[in-house]
Amino acid sequence: MEPKIRIQGHREDWKNSVLGELFRERIESSPQAEMLSVTMNNGVIRATENGRFDNSNSDKSKYRLVKAGDIAYNSMRMWQGASGCSAYEGIVSPAYTVVTPIDEIDSQFFAILFKTPKVINLFKLNSQGLTSDTWNLKFNAFSKINVNYPLSVEEQRSIKDYFLSLDKLIRSSVKKIDSLRQMKAASIQAMFPQKGETMPRVRFKGFEGDWEEKAFSDITFHAGVKNRENLPLESYSISNEHGFIPQNEQFENGGTMSSADKRMYYIVSPNSFAYNPARINVGSLGYYSGEKDVIVSSLYEVFKTTEDINDIFLFYWFKTNVFNKMIELYQEGGVRLYFFYDKLCQCSAMVPSIEEQSMIANYFTTIDKQISLEEQKLESLKRIKSACLDKMFV
Repeated sequence: MEPKIRIQGHREDWKNSVLGELFRERIESSPQAEMLSVTMNNGVIRATENGRFDNSNSDKSKYRLVKAGDIAYNSMRMWQGASGCSAYEGIVSPAYTVVTPIDEIDSQFFAILFKTPKVINLFKLNSQGLTSDTWNLKFNAFSKINVNYPLSVEEQRSIKDYFLSLDKLIRSSVKKIDSLRQMKAASIQAMFPQKGETMPRVRFKGFEGDWEEKAFSDITFHAGVKNRENLPLESYSISNEHGFIPQNEQFENGGTMSSADKRMYYIVSPNSFAYNPARINVGSLGYYSGEKDVIVSSLYEVFKTTEDINDIFLFYWFKTNVFNKMIELYQEGGVRLYFFYDKLCQCSAMVPSIEEQSMIANYFTTIDKQISLEEQKLESLKRIKSACLDKMFV
């Protein structure tokens, strides 16, 4: 019995044991010890790192002691990944079960084993309760579960080290994405004039002088054309995060437009903006740079810009606080507020020369490309980890 993928140099058979032969429950308490937390992504961490706990005045007499090398898991969320091997000594809430190894085994390896699809399914099958809200994996049930593991502690450690290296790469990628997003947000604030300002605080070398205020009624024009011939064009929606997105990617069944009469929907030609008037306040605005005409719901507003505006520059201007304030000022309605195109035409934007617009557009496009590449890398690492959790265990 051995896994489909194996660390080079290890050929010994794997062993099957019940967890009660490998772990005992730790039931000691230590009210003065440091408070720990167990998260789905990071395992056991200090509660102060989680930023959610302030138990200085709470009764900790029933809290469970955790020592370095112990595994703590949330009895009602074990199958969601709320478990981990602790590197610290401290205490956790009574909602957690703490187990400590009996023999010489690598606890971190078993903490990884507990996140494999097969073992998670065993945890669910052996939990008590009728619904996902009442499932509860007490130690009595935990101890009777059979698992397969390499008898060699060296192989356990080799597998553990591999997954720890993967997790390190994943954390590094997440951190880089966060850093890029923070830089983008800060740049949007600094590279566009704030309310009452005529130039930005940060500027590319070689550009100076005030920006010019231009009304949207002068730099944009309505471009929504009804699909009266019911042309079989691809249906798109606009998401807050990704802008224009095919409906068959956003919805499992292709969305409501997949089989609907499309004569009342708007044709969107390349280099057009579109937005949902009821959701533009949460970022539901996109720019279509595709090569073929597509269609969007008649609920959307569609417009284009004049030749003296760089579309990508304007797209990023729409992400500024200045524009958000304009939406708040001009939107209208009762229960639901709307910001139709006529309201946009009542607004204005500070705009530099077309050359400076292009420089700013290229800068933000580069950042977004870096973010996209890093997100692709992160998704690839997650897929590798998921595949390894499935194939590197029996």
